[in-house]
Amino acid sequence: MSLLAACQAAPFTEINFASDSDSEVGESTTSEPSSGQGTEIDDSTFSPPVTTSGDDDDDDTSDTTLEPTTATHTATCGDGVIDHEEDCDDGDLDDADACLSSCRAASCGDGFVFAGHEACDDGNAVDDDECSNACVAAACGDGVVQPGEACDDGNTIASDECTDTCALPACGDGIQHSAEFCDDGGESTTCDVDCTPVDCGDGVANHAAGEACDDGVVSSQCDADCSPAQCGDGTLNAVAGEACDDGNLSDADRCSSSCAKLRRVVFVTSALYTGNLGGLAGADAKCQALATAAGLPGTFYAWLSAGVTSPESRFVRSSVPYVLTNGTQIAKDWKDLTDGILQHAIDTNEKGTAAPVPGDGCGNGTKPTVWTNTNESSGAWNTDGCSAWTGTTGVGRLGHAKAINFSWTRFCEGMANSCSWHAAIYCVEQ
Repeated sequence: MSLLAACQAAPFTEINFASDSDSEVGESTTSEPSSGQGTEIDDSTFSPPVTTSGDDDDDDTSDTTLEPTTATHTATCGDGVIDHEEDCDDGDLDDADACLSSCRAASCGDGFVFAGHEACDDGNAVDDDECSNACVAAACGDGVVQPGEACDDGNTIASDECTDTCALPACGDGIQHSAEFCDDGGESTTCDVDCTPVDCGDGVANHAAGEACDDGVVSSQCDADCSPAQCGDGTLNAVAGEACDDGNLSDADRCSSSCAKLRRVVFVTSALYTGNLGGLAGADAKCQALATAAGLPGTFYAWLSAGVTSPESRFVRSSVPYVLTNGTQIAKDWKDLTDGILQHAIDTNEKGTAAPVPGDGCGNGTKPTVWTNTNESSGAWNTDGCSAWTGTTGVGRLGHAKAINFSWTRFCEGMANSCSWHAAIYCVEQ
């Protein structure tokens, strides 16, 4: 009995096999038994080869083995089925999610930006370009020096060795660094462009602070107050060729419209002093202070000699007349002043009143004596003059403020300790 005959009593699945017969390939039908119950056969597992005998009209007795046909699946990335060569397959071709269109799992360095997880992905292993190896976009403060950054110290402290913009510290960046006094990002009313405090005379012109110029010193172009050198501005600038500057351009006063002196003032001080005048510098300062207080413009030096320093070596030799504060002429020029004879005695003080008379000294309280240690030709009378006008124990040499001959400057020589006497000083405009 054949296998098929043994199964006739139960429901069965008839499987048609490919052969030379008239049956269609792969066609199957299910037949119900007429009666009785049989054992159900699982047709999903039953696919035996079938051998048939040819007993038709042909005498061909050879057996033919028929193979069953089955449905096959072709693996395709994007079909939603993970095949053995795929990391993933989410059924789409989106390269911005966890599964690429190549069915590979998204990862940093694959060249695709994983949305929500990566800020960038340039597909390389270079850490100092615009996208790091962690797929983080390059940014100042990330500790990696990127193109366009001079430095990156991994912090956002602006005043350290690398600013919060990843630039090296520099004067003018608006950030005060340790080596800078100030930094306002340029000149301001309190800070120079070189990050130093504003100071007229520092050699840095600061227009925001009102400086028109600053050459560091008085120059032919710039006054001491950092204003342009200009005759008539009231600021004497000898380097610019000004002999005077009385703040106007009138030729009717002592200073001409070209800042040339038309005359130089000479006065005897209203104050009396011992021989300790603070040296030549101290005596000059006393003259200047009295002249300024009296409203007399210009620079005044004391007619004194100390050692080899004398009016002959340190005074301006004027080509214009010397006059008293009231305008009275005492000499027509330097040569006339030093020839031993004055046109008028220097008997008027800075206030325009009479020379003072001390109560001691070689004048016996009756003569207006004046400290000089200088002879009529402007040289030193003696090398010693009250210890260069710094003491009261030496020998003093004096002139007479009412004399017009050589005595005006070489009147008397005191005894020892005569530097403790009191006398006035001659002050001469330069």
